[in-house]
Amino acid sequence: MPRRLPLVNKLPRHLGDAVLLIGLANIGVFLVCFVGFFVLRSKGFADVYHDWLALSARNVLSGKVWTLLTYGFLHDLDTLMHIAANMIGLYFLGPPIERRFGKRAMLKFWIGALLGGGILAFFADLIGPADTLTFGASAGTIALVGAWSWIYPEQTLLLM
Repeated sequence: MPRRLPLVNKLPRHLGDAVLLIGLANIGVFLVCFVGFFVLRSKGFADVYHDWLALSARNVLSGKVWTLLTYGFLHDLDTLMHIAANMIGLYFLGPPIERRFGKRAMLKFWIGALLGGGILAFFADLIGPADTLTFGASAGTIALVGAWSWIYPEQTLLLM
């Protein structure tokens, strides 16, 4: 097994490299956004968050197609429950899937899940009554639940 970076040597060993990368990226972006919104109180930062990174039909139709992916690294800044629920799902369901398929496949799976969720949210926003912003890693987490259920059909998953 390749050596890990010194920063992540202190983290639990059962977490695979892809799960660590995904988790650290989500938590890092959350912290940067939290500082930008609440500590710096930056109007320009809020504009970047809403107009350049969050997913909406308006953003995609104006050529910002990268928002079909970047929304998956943003979270609701008003509550920790949004990011906590997604990271708990990643923490418990990600490692067995990564061990089974490998780091590259796990990263591809996560990106594919975010893109698929982004495309569905885009079409829902198109036919919906209002222009809405979509953000969060829930598409990836729900895809993990589906993959885990498919791979381990006889296992019990207790959610509550």
